[in-house]
Amino acid sequence: LAERLIRKDRNHRLARLIMGIRALKQKSYVSARQNLALAMRGPVPDLAGTLLTAWAQFGANDLKGAIDTIEKLQGAEGYAVFKDMHSGLIYDLAGNRKEAGRRLERAHKANSTALRLVEAYGSWLSRNGQADEALKVFQAFDAQLPRHPLITEAIGLLKSGNPVPPPVNSAQAGGSEVLY
Repeated sequence: LAERLIRKDRNHRLARLIMGIRALKQKSYVSARQNLALAMRGPVPDLAGTLLTAWAQFGANDLKGAIDTIEKLQGAEGYAVFKDMHSGLIYDLAGNRKEAGRRLERAHKANSTALRLVEAYGSWLSRNGQADEALKVFQAFDAQLPRHPLITEAIGLLKSGNPVPPPVNSAQAGGSEVLY
């Protein structure tokens, strides 16, 4: 349907967003960036489109471009958490543990009640020699929202001596995280 919409209205933002997401999923990173650039106008499309573009850049092995894209994002105060989270996730996948930890910690401090931030930061801690600290992060969330299955699973992994896997493991999974 998005392809048909674009034939009728070349600049249809929602259709361009859908086309960009499909291209990202198919690892067509140039096409993803082109379509997402046409989709970005307004607060939600700006945020989602920018983060999706960054993941497309990362997928095309352009770490610096991905981080620069996120850093240039201007908008509502709440954008900072998303900028830190996605920069942290990208740095984590790129193997820059120090910068990943710094960004994820900052995002978690800004909002320690957001499930995905708790998962991302706790996972990073668990995989970087700080399992006890990770357990505290997950247990603090569990005290607020008891027995959430993802948090219960993470706590179980940590108590059995295993790290918590990262919430994203590819550019495509990063794009999915944006949409989630």
